[in-house]
Amino acid sequence: MAIPLERKLCKVMNRTRSSHHRRDFLNQVEEELRKKRQHRLETEPDAALWKGKNDCYRKQFSSRETWSQIRLPKAERNGHKVIWFSGATPRYTFISWVMKNRVATGERMVNWKLNVDTSCVFCKHPLETREHLFFQCPFSKEVWEKLVRGILLHKFSDKWLEVMKEITSKYHDNTKRFILKFVFENAIHFIWTERNDRRHGERPSTTEKMVKLIDKNVRNRLSTLRQGKVEKHVEGLQVWFASR
Repeated sequence: MAIPLERKLCKVMNRTRSSHHRRDFLNQVEEELRKKRQHRLETEPDAALWKGKNDCYRKQFSSRETWSQIRLPKAERNGHKVIWFSGATPRYTFISWVMKNRVATGERMVNWKLNVDTSCVFCKHPLETREHLFFQCPFSKEVWEKLVRGILLHKFSDKWLEVMKEITSKYHDNTKRFILKFVFENAIHFIWTERNDRRHGERPSTTEKMVKLIDKNVRNRLSTLRQGKVEKHVEGLQVWFASR
């Protein structure tokens, strides 16, 4: 286009000569320059404008909108709402690895070419996957169902993606969403711990024992939230007891 790199914009806009190029994208640039020349305001001084949302240009700089302009938008993911929430148990943040499907399930060990038993330790399903373990396996489904069926009612599901969607749904009030998230992180933690214990020859626990343990954790957590300096989920215990 014969435009030096250091050439100022005003000089480019004042140029009257246009050329036809062999490359289409250069002709597109020439066409855009022609359109800009037709709509420029020569009676006013030039001003620096910042590009914002929806291709709107403003004099005021916005770091947030500029940050968005230099990055490609991605689909919103709600997984973080299940992992990080007020009142969560920090030591259960292992759940973040489960969410990303990075735990050493039988399915992943097959991909690693490891000569190990890849079946489910609870039901002997030939291939242990995240979706199977949480909560389509009869053992884990029984634990999950006994804990949340009373809250989810007809919306109960044992399918991973449906569970994820439901426990963050705005269909439930804040207290029910908190209980569902708290039960979810407990269930994943204790099911995975039990799975590892059985793989290493430890004495197996029953679903009844696991449900009782998680139920106690839920009641204790809701009690401490009620007794804090800032009371949260005051009706939590009532909601939990009503669902049992």
